[in-house]
Amino acid sequence: ITLRCIAHGIPYPKITWYLGATQILMSKKFKIMEQGRHLVIDSLLLTDANTYRCEAVNVVGKASREFVLSVMYLPVIEESDMKIIHGVVGLAIVIPCKVSGNPLPSVTWQKGSVVLDASESYKILSDGSLKILSVSQSDSGIYVCKATSATGSAFAQRKLELTIGPVIEESEKTFRVITGKDLVLPCKASGSIVPDIKWLKNGHPIKIGPSQRFNVLKSGWLVISHSKASDVGRYTCIAQNSEGTARIDIEVIINELPEITIEHSQVIVTKGDRARLECKVYGSPRPKLKWTRGGEEIGVNEGGKYRLEGESSILVIPEVKVRRPRGPFNSTILFWSFLMMLLSAACNA
Repeated sequence: ITLRCIAHGIPYPKITWYLGATQILMSKKFKIMEQGRHLVIDSLLLTDANTYRCEAVNVVGKASREFVLSVMYLPVIEESDMKIIHGVVGLAIVIPCKVSGNPLPSVTWQKGSVVLDASESYKILSDGSLKILSVSQSDSGIYVCKATSATGSAFAQRKLELTIGPVIEESEKTFRVITGKDLVLPCKASGSIVPDIKWLKNGHPIKIGPSQRFNVLKSGWLVISHSKASDVGRYTCIAQNSEGTARIDIEVIINELPEITIEHSQVIVTKGDRARLECKVYGSPRPKLKWTRGGEEIGVNEGGKYRLEGESSILVIPEVKVRRPRGPFNSTILFWSFLMMLLSAACNA
């Protein structure tokens, strides 16, 4: 490139060239010609971009002029050869295409015949790289990065190969079991690399083994043998390999069959007194209780004869009466027996 410094004056001035504060002398790199009016820079390099100054001096005075040299060059893409990029389905990935050039080139991406614009799926970064926000299996293939400026263009190919991180198949979120029964919790996991399976209960590792009630099948499913009330809680299956982690939560509810405890099968009261019959009931969920006498259900407000307390577990007879039989009857003692109590529960036990 040649920088021209046109100077006039009487007497004709002497022209000197400077690079910064340093005077430029004749060399292989710089040639000063036409009585100093022309500065020729040979084999232009990027490092030659700088500010140059010519100064014209005679006995009367001096004048100077600056030249700002900007070196333009073709677009350059780092690693322009085909490069294989490994991505994981479901995760973000950056496909590199770092470009440089003067002027700075614009970058476009293409997959097959489709030009990829910035969207909800893709983002072109400031250095020219392409970011796929959430990789799907259809994203695998060959991508072309093109850098273009006024000086020319450059191309680079990138091949995206995908691996699949762990995926757990959806299943029921809540399981119910009756105490004493076995329960199997599903965890069907897959991946391009077979994932390892581990189970947690309420966030803590579960003790697994032949001597334990908890065992994991080869399929990854969890077996709870002879379930207990203490087994209720949140169980988490975690599938993990080198490509990532997946997890699901399952809620376990333990149902207990209804059970009746009666301290006294016979209650002895005096005629006219108040009788209180108690029936302790256990079960999960809480059983519903009803009272019968002679096979017929007792009404709650049967003329004020009966009253239920304690979620129906206590039957109160405010005033015990005796139906007088035929013939003489001298006894003032009433024998009340629990001949029949029917219990029904939400667990259909």
